[in-house]
Amino acid sequence: MSTLKVSTISPLGTDATKTITIGSAGDTITLPSSATLTNFPGVPAFAVRKTDGDQSYSQNTATKVTFNNELIDTNNAFADSKFTVPSGQAGVYQFNVSIRMGAIAADSGMSIFLYKNGSEYTRILSYITDESENPIFGAVQAMDLSVGDYVEVYGSTNGGGGNFKDNHCQFTGFKLGA
Repeated sequence: MSTLKVSTISPLGTDATKTITIGSAGDTITLPSSATLTNFPGVPAFAVRKTDGDQSYSQNTATKVTFNNELIDTNNAFADSKFTVPSGQAGVYQFNVSIRMGAIAADSGMSIFLYKNGSEYTRILSYITDESENPIFGAVQAMDLSVGDYVEVYGSTNGGGGNFKDNHCQFTGFKLGA
């Protein structure tokens, strides 16, 4: 085994792609645990929460849930209460949603939807509760997304108008795999 010690590696000539290849197919490239890899975009991930007060909704109306507090946003891909797939990051994403509603009528249904590019993609939860006191609902969904696709959270109930509760609504997501 040999050791190569250099300060900078640059591509040869005037290759427009300026590609540098390290290793070959099937090789394992290892960084020591104390090494730092910089200027690497990483896997897109975000976590947001609603902290700007209760948000009202009307009965039987899918209402977009607004999220104003970013806890994590690795690629600056979350804005205006929606996640947008960044350049070069198409793939399968997992989304996790939890919503707490104000009191709704007992034996009422609640739905959480994920919207893709402004249209309903899937109803990820439909639940009928026998509880009426501020129920919390959560759901998980995987989606195959292209660059520029955006995802939003909507909620609906047939148990009367009310509020999505401040500080009890969260939306997280991340790209699966590398």
